[in-house]
Amino acid sequence: MVMMMFMMTLGKTRGFVETRRRRLMRAPTAVLVTMGATLGLLLAACGSSDPTPTPTPTPTPTPSPSVAAVQEPDQPAAVQAPDQPAAVQAPDQPAKEPWEIEWEETLAAAQEEGSLIVVGGSAAVEMRTWAKVFTEKFGIEVRTSGGSSDKITGRVLAERDAGRYTIDLFLSGSGTVVRTLVPGGVLQPIEPLLFLPEVTDLSLWVPGERPWLDKEKQYAFQFAGNDPGPGSMPGWFNTNRLSVEEVLPLRTLWDLVGKDWRIVSTPPTGSGGSGAWITASTHPDLGEEWMEAFFKMPNVVWMEEARVIIDGVIRGSYDIEFAGSSLPGEFERLQAAGAPIENGEDILRDLWETPGMIGGGGSGNLVSAVANPKNPNAQKLWLNWFLSKEGQTARHVHGTVRDPSQSLRRDVTDMGYVDPRNIRDPEANYPFEFLQEGFDAEKALQDAADLFKQVRP
Repeated sequence: MVMMMFMMTLGKTRGFVETRRRRLMRAPTAVLVTMGATLGLLLAACGSSDPTPTPTPTPTPTPSPSVAAVQEPDQPAAVQAPDQPAAVQAPDQPAKEPWEIEWEETLAAAQEEGSLIVVGGSAAVEMRTWAKVFTEKFGIEVRTSGGSSDKITGRVLAERDAGRYTIDLFLSGSGTVVRTLVPGGVLQPIEPLLFLPEVTDLSLWVPGERPWLDKEKQYAFQFAGNDPGPGSMPGWFNTNRLSVEEVLPLRTLWDLVGKDWRIVSTPPTGSGGSGAWITASTHPDLGEEWMEAFFKMPNVVWMEEARVIIDGVIRGSYDIEFAGSSLPGEFERLQAAGAPIENGEDILRDLWETPGMIGGGGSGNLVSAVANPKNPNAQKLWLNWFLSKEGQTARHVHGTVRDPSQSLRRDVTDMGYVDPRNIRDPEANYPFEFLQEGFDAEKALQDAADLFKQVRP
């Protein structure tokens, strides 16, 4: 009896289970999982005496849809449209100016070259301190070599005859440029190398046009200049030999003629002092008449070696120097160290009643670009940077010379080491040597040299 009741209950249970199974097949997955677990417990209770419960099965989680799964099969995976340029520049950002592109290309190529080689007179030594600004900004090493212009130009000409091209820039006086570098085919025109708008804009330069000191108006770029006063005045003098009171009566170089002082000077036939002789030759109050009188003076010692001239003035071998080949800042450094010397031009400048012409024929005021340079891109980069406001300001501020000539850029306002008395009055209308009618630096220098040879054969 008991057995029959058990079998009937089991049959009903199996029928119930079968009915529930068919319904559950249509149920959601979560319900199926729950009911499956319940059914398992019921069957275990009915058919097993094992007390260990059957583990509840863990449902396999449905993976979250990925970006790739949501994306249509024919849609590209990249966010950027296929025809959109990959540049970072926004579509509405204006295109770069040609000069900006040229700057970037020149800079990259110059950094690949890695160095810039500059030679010349004393200015090539002077530039070492402010050239560091260029190196720190662009990572390009600037190597300089300065000294006797005759020796340097001789070496360069010999190298070129042998097919060797080892330099990029010259910082030399006008005499070296017009006498040797241009005739020797060493230089190339500078204007085609300039592309920065602030460099090519002539309105930013005094006097509103390009200041060239070579007759070709291509090779000797004058970037700075000072008012030389009423004629190029005498320079340093020994205070043990001459008193300030004795120097004060000098008003022009005519006042130097007839003095029995022991004067040392570089001749116009030499490599130094070219700027002073160009001024003397072209100045309306001096010219051939004054030069002939000065050349005839028996108490003038003619010498070209800069260190010998400096040493002679300090030791008292000479009273005063004129148009001397000097090393930039050397007199100033020795004066600061206690040498008995004074700058005649400094003393006389305050007495000038009218400004003289702006000159600039020395190596500290001129730059020339070498043809077939060793580093053409570094040469081009340096010229555009140096002739910009930033480059010219660096020359004022970071130089070691106490009184560099003032830049001819109008927008350079930080004077740095420029002597306040040498700063131009922005309202004044200064005459310029290179703008004088018929000005020809090469001819002026050659006229002075020819006259010197005639008077002192």
